[in-house]
Amino acid sequence: TFDALVNLSALNLSRNRLRAIEKGVFGSETLLSKLTKLDLTENQLEQIEGECFGLANLTELRLDANNLGSIANGAFKACTNLELLYLGQNRLERLESAVFEGLYRLKELNLSENRIGTIDENTFDGLECLDWLDLSTNELVSLAENTFSGLSHLRTLSLHSNRINTLTPGTFAHLGSTLNYLDLGRNELNGAGLQQAFKHLASLDKLNVSENFIGYLEPDTFKGLTGLSELVVAAAQ
Repeated sequence: TFDALVNLSALNLSRNRLRAIEKGVFGSETLLSKLTKLDLTENQLEQIEGECFGLANLTELRLDANNLGSIANGAFKACTNLELLYLGQNRLERLESAVFEGLYRLKELNLSENRIGTIDENTFDGLECLDWLDLSTNELVSLAENTFSGLSHLRTLSLHSNRINTLTPGTFAHLGSTLNYLDLGRNELNGAGLQQAFKHLASLDKLNVSENFIGYLEPDTFKGLTGLSELVVAAAQ
């Protein structure tokens, strides 16, 4: 379809009625070697099959506002230069461990407004350059201790508008030296265990725990947050 467009660097296919991407359309065998930006926002895509995208020079991929319910493991692994991946406003319920395999240069990942209730162990392993992660407006209830392991450069993490009711001591342990902003607003935290969960976050600058079910805060809840400049614990209006 696009084989003659050998100098194409940006392709916008947003707001159409695409239901599927045939294997090979954006594969490594195409002549779209110069393509760096691909926008498939607001289509009707329901799934992303394995190795669907083989564009080695792609840096930005937008798949927001589709009907995506599943993404095959390794679907993006050929996109080794990808820096921005937007998957918000879809129907994803689970993130499997190898779904982001090969995205070593990824900096921004938007997974907001899905139905994600499960994140497999090691899902984010290898995303060492990731700076910004948005998991807001999903169905998360709890987070495993190693959920964010491997995110050694993460600075912004949004978990706003989930159903998280507990945090373990190791939930954010891997983010202590880099995380600047953490948004836990509009969840179901009651205040228990927060001190242990936050104790590693010495680099944190802003923390939002507003609109939760907090009825009591332990005396040392925020003791480890030595770099904090802004704290929001406001109740719902």
